[in-house]
Amino acid sequence: MVEIVRWTRKREICDAVLKMADVTLGLSVCAYTCKMQYGVFFATVSFFLRVLGCILEDNRTFGGTLNMLWAWFVLTFAVLLYKQNAVHYEPAFAMAYVLSIALLALPKYVRFSLVLRCVYYFSFFIVVGIWLQYLFPSAFTAIAKYYLSPTYLQEVLSRRKSGYVTGFTREVSYSALILVTALGYCAFLRKEKWRYGVCAVLLATLFITGKKSQPVLALLGVAVVVFMLLKQRKHRLMIAGTIVGGFVLVLALFPLWKHLPVLSRLAEFVEGVFTGRDLNGLTNGRMRMYERAIQLWLENLWLGIGWVNFRRMGWVPSDPDTHWFKYFDVHNCYLQTLCETGIIGFVLFMALLVWACVMLVKNFLCDKKDANMHFSIYYFVFFVCYAMVEPSLYTDSYLLLFFMAVAYICKPRNKKECPFKVYKRGKVGPL
Repeated sequence: MVEIVRWTRKREICDAVLKMADVTLGLSVCAYTCKMQYGVFFATVSFFLRVLGCILEDNRTFGGTLNMLWAWFVLTFAVLLYKQNAVHYEPAFAMAYVLSIALLALPKYVRFSLVLRCVYYFSFFIVVGIWLQYLFPSAFTAIAKYYLSPTYLQEVLSRRKSGYVTGFTREVSYSALILVTALGYCAFLRKEKWRYGVCAVLLATLFITGKKSQPVLALLGVAVVVFMLLKQRKHRLMIAGTIVGGFVLVLALFPLWKHLPVLSRLAEFVEGVFTGRDLNGLTNGRMRMYERAIQLWLENLWLGIGWVNFRRMGWVPSDPDTHWFKYFDVHNCYLQTLCETGIIGFVLFMALLVWACVMLVKNFLCDKKDANMHFSIYYFVFFVCYAMVEPSLYTDSYLLLFFMAVAYICKPRNKKECPFKVYKRGKVGPL
């Protein structure tokens, strides 16, 4: 009896520690959007609590082959080689990858509901800040000066002139991430009827931020999950036809909605495509960064220039045209991975990504009612597409959620739970 009581207490302590690890993981995603130091603090606490919880677990389990290969990739390129080859090592930045390794190696112990609930409640703070800045800019400035540092506040106000509405974070892309994550949580993990209204508010706020890709790719992620959940082929064809028809209709009605202030930046991009504007100007100078990234890769073909070194090596002191993206990332994760890890790292990364896609379909078919899988697919689709135009693999909050989703997608499942079994034909004998 004494042994049972001790085991029960140990089990309770282990559960409490792992729950705190999940809560602090969610808090780190939120804290990174406000100040780097706060995010690092919660990420560090989450890492040690997760390791402690694993130590207290009697029957601990680790991730499968694919999980461990992802963990090995991150450990090798984003932690060890980054520490060795960094032009300017940033330990705070590396902490996000260290926590990601724990998520990949210990996928069983992550509770999506706790992590995402923190982000969901934090999103209301983001929504208030964005609408306040959009509708009452003077009131927003009066409040934000007590919350944001003078440097960040000045940047937020200056970017407002370019059509971006940031709210109470240090960068508009962070605000958009919180909204995208809350939208996925509300759509796939919440069960209340009023969740559709909350989703509509979150989506409308996403469009107000001025970011072009996040709201579109969030809708794409939702559409992919809904499409996969449909049981009949005719329904899938109807959804696919509706998406294509809606896209054509939006383009046809472009002269009507291009004057809406909320969609001004999206309208500017579409109009630029129609009128054949210079591609470098249309992509806010990204083509120049892409050219520089390819140039650096050609100088270091097989192993690249080192993780995150483009920030310091991308700009050329003697070339004024490159000064504007000093300390910038490539804004294309695939090209930056090729530039910084060479052919070897890029091939490994793409192979792991393709393998994860295969596991995504396989594990989804085994349990179509798994809400955590629905969110993981939603965020995976969003992230993989968003990585084409932004440095999401090199942004703390973005990458933490991505590796959390990857860890769940690649986590080994109990084969007995899969309803699609193949049985050998044979005679039925007596019991």
